[in-house]
Amino acid sequence: MLPALALTALLDPIGRLSAPELYARIPDDAPALRIAASLLFIQQSWNLTVMPLSNGPFWSLGFEFWYYVIFGAWQLTTGHTRVVVMTVGALVAGPRILAFFPLWLLGVLAYRLHQNWQPPARLQTLFFTFAALSFVSLFVLGHPASTLTSFIEGIFPDGYIDTGLLRIFAGDIPKLPADLLLGLTFAALIVFLPHYRWRSIAAKRSARAIRHLAGSTFSLYLFHVPLLYFFVAIANIQRDNATQIVLTGAAVLLSSHMLSYLGERHVATYRRLFYWLIERCVRPFKNVKPSAG
Repeated sequence: MLPALALTALLDPIGRLSAPELYARIPDDAPALRIAASLLFIQQSWNLTVMPLSNGPFWSLGFEFWYYVIFGAWQLTTGHTRVVVMTVGALVAGPRILAFFPLWLLGVLAYRLHQNWQPPARLQTLFFTFAALSFVSLFVLGHPASTLTSFIEGIFPDGYIDTGLLRIFAGDIPKLPADLLLGLTFAALIVFLPHYRWRSIAAKRSARAIRHLAGSTFSLYLFHVPLLYFFVAIANIQRDNATQIVLTGAAVLLSSHMLSYLGERHVATYRRLFYWLIERCVRPFKNVKPSAG
């Protein structure tokens, strides 16, 4: 996270000098506060909608972080610790983030079912086909929950939920029923996705290549927008030049892949480092005995 925000803070001023019109809609006020809010994962808490300069995709981490905190507390702690951590996480996150928690939990459920449940092959194929057709139909035929979305938006015409004591920014809460239906169909695709065993040498090599590229996906998500703005700005990329567009896309992909070696490809190393730091911090307190008084 930190390298992505640092790179954004470094590239945006340079790109803005080269092509100010390109960055016209990118906020540049209080950059330090924007970066700090994103580092603390509070950029989407309650009524905040803080964009860390050009790195718009960072908004989702303000949701996901608190899901990991709350779910992690439920899974890894007990008693008062569980209650305190979950409560604090929920209070910091706010109602808008909590409203979409069921969508995140759908992903957890889908993963666990896919790993631990193996239905009969024919039934699995049938349900997978039905889920795929349902998923596609939501985009081709229109979403059946669109009427409900419009109705909820009418309840909050100014985009805020007025509780009497506090006006809470609704954000995309009116779209939640539609998102839940879309999430259910996609979760079904994961659950009923046929298990495939790589048998041939070519297939195994393809699997290794896919896994290697998958190791850069999070970096691609974190870095691609500031890199894209920067490359377009300094190279004066034209929208009607297909060659320039393709080369710019390739530069973004290659740069993100290289940057992945700073982060996600060394998760195990960073984890050991953090465990060592935590151990060093708590070691002085392990042998402390309570006073007799």
